[in-house]
Amino acid sequence: MKIFRGDTFKFDFSATLEDGTVHTFQPGDILKAGLKVTCRDKEYQIYQKKELTEETDTVTFEFSHEEMMKVSPNEKILEIELTDTAGRVATLYQEKITIVGDVINE
Repeated sequence: MKIFRGDTFKFDFSATLEDGTVHTFQPGDILKAGLKVTCRDKEYQIYQKKELTEETDTVTFEFSHEEMMKVSPNEKILEIELTDTAGRVATLYQEKITIVGDVINE
């Protein structure tokens, strides 16, 4: 996936279980999404946390133009983590993406 630095980055996230069914997130679940340079990094260049208030199959994340301007062009790791209501933590998604330099420099 390629994203231009400075573009609003919006995506819908859903999780498919090993048996092929779609996971339903529950009220009280916490989903976190962030971009970091390597898998070992503890700090994210941008980060968002959503505490769910209703049952849903899909959660939308949106990083603004201002947030995306903070991200340096290069390869990054997009990571999404779930903490469920029982306190169990699971990384649901981890994928390399490329942040491409600005098209129009500000």
